[in-house]
Amino acid sequence: MRNLLFGAGHNVYTGDIGDGASVCDMLIFAGPRSGTDAIVTQLGEIGDQTIVVDAIEGTLPGLDATALLAGKLGTYRVVRALIARPKAGSHVLMWGDNPDDMQLVAGVFRAAGCVTTDCDPTVNAG
Repeated sequence: MRNLLFGAGHNVYTGDIGDGASVCDMLIFAGPRSGTDAIVTQLGEIGDQTIVVDAIEGTLPGLDATALLAGKLGTYRVVRALIARPKAGSHVLMWGDNPDDMQLVAGVFRAAGCVTTDCDPTVNAG
């Protein structure tokens, strides 16, 4: 994920960002879901303007893992992004409640050469 976004010209920081979480525009969680709690504990508080992208591998059976992540971080600005192989040309499936946040996240992935699809069932409802 880092190489994909960095290659598109985005400022990308990996690892412990410390207090940076409170001022960044977007936090992208990628990797195994089993390590999420430790990362959330390290982050502390995130800023009101920060969009959280849940690109974490897998899901929790019977639970909405993205909603759990939002609750742990104390934010509703969360977009779920499924990307099988983070490279240019990949298809990114996305879900989220805030259309503006969805557009910003889609823009980041499109700038990296990915194709994005909004999977919210109400988007194409007529």
